[in-house]
Amino acid sequence: MRKIFLCLLFLYLMSSNIAFAAQEYCKASHFVFGGESVYVQKVKKTKSNSVIFNSPVRYKLHGIDLPEIGQNFGSESANVVKKIIEGKILKCEYIEDEVVFFLKGHNINEFLIKKGYAWVPLTCKTEYCNEWMPLQEEAKKQAFGLWGDSNAIAPWEFLKNIATIKTTTTHKSKRKNFLTEEQKEFYTAATKRIKQVIKGINDGSLSTQEIESFNLFYDDIENIFSDKGDLTAEEKKEASAYKSFAEMFMAKAKYKETTKEYSQGIKDYHKAVVYGALLGKVGMDSYLRKTGNENLIIKISPPTFNKD
Repeated sequence: MRKIFLCLLFLYLMSSNIAFAAQEYCKASHFVFGGESVYVQKVKKTKSNSVIFNSPVRYKLHGIDLPEIGQNFGSESANVVKKIIEGKILKCEYIEDEVVFFLKGHNINEFLIKKGYAWVPLTCKTEYCNEWMPLQEEAKKQAFGLWGDSNAIAPWEFLKNIATIKTTTTHKSKRKNFLTEEQKEFYTAATKRIKQVIKGINDGSLSTQEIESFNLFYDDIENIFSDKGDLTAEEKKEASAYKSFAEMFMAKAKYKETTKEYSQGIKDYHKAVVYGALLGKVGMDSYLRKTGNENLIIKISPPTFNKD
C-alpha cells in the first residue's frame, strides 16, 4: 500500500506545475564587471572545509539586467554585485546557462531587483521573473537605487539608442549627419578600451577581472555599426589578419583547456577577444570614412603579443 501511495504521489508531482530546482554549493570565483556574468566553480562541501573540484564555468545571472557601461548607476550596480558574491561560497541554482545565487538563505538575484540595482529582462518568463516584477515596481515607487533617476532607461533601450543606424541613402554629405553622439562616444570609449587592454595584457597591469570586462565591448562592437560591408582592399587585408590571429589564439585557448593549463588558456582567450575587437574596429573605421567622419578615427598600433 505504501509503495502504491508513493507512486501516485510521484506521478502527481511530475504532472503538476510544481518546479523543484536543486541547489548546490558553489564559489563565485569572479564577476565580469560591466556585464551580468559570473565564473562559477562547483564545490563539494565537507565537514572540515570546502573543496573546489572543477574549473570555472561562466554563467549569466538569471533574471538580471544591470545598467550598461556608460549608463547612470552602471558602475554602482556592478560594484554591489562584485562585493556581494565575488570569492564567496554560495548556494547555486542553475537554470540552463544561468544561475541564481543564495547567501544564508537569501536570494541574491531577487535582492538586486528589490533594491533597485537591476531590471528584470522583459524576455524572462520564469516563475522567478514573474515574482520579481512586482518587487521592481515597488523599488521604482520607493526610488531605490537606479530608480532615483526619474528618467532611468532600461539597458535594452539604452543599447537600442546607440544601435546601428540604417539609412537608405548613400550620399556622403547626407549620411554624415546620421552619426549620433552615442555612436561617437561608443567608438571613442571602445577604442580607448582596446588600447588599455592591449597594454594591460602586455605589461600585466590589468587583472583578469578587468580584462574580462572588456568582453562587453567585444560583443557590442560587432553590432553597433552596421555598414561594415564593401571594405577596401587594404581594409580587407587588415581584417583578414586580425581574424586569423583571433582564430589562432582561440584555438590555443581551447587546447590549453583540454590540457588543464587554465591560466595560460585564459590569457590566450583574452588575446583572441582583443583581435576580435580589432576586427570589428576595421568595420567601424570604414563606416566613419564613408560618412565623412574620418577625423574621429583613433589609430591603434598592432599588438605585440607573444605568438608562441
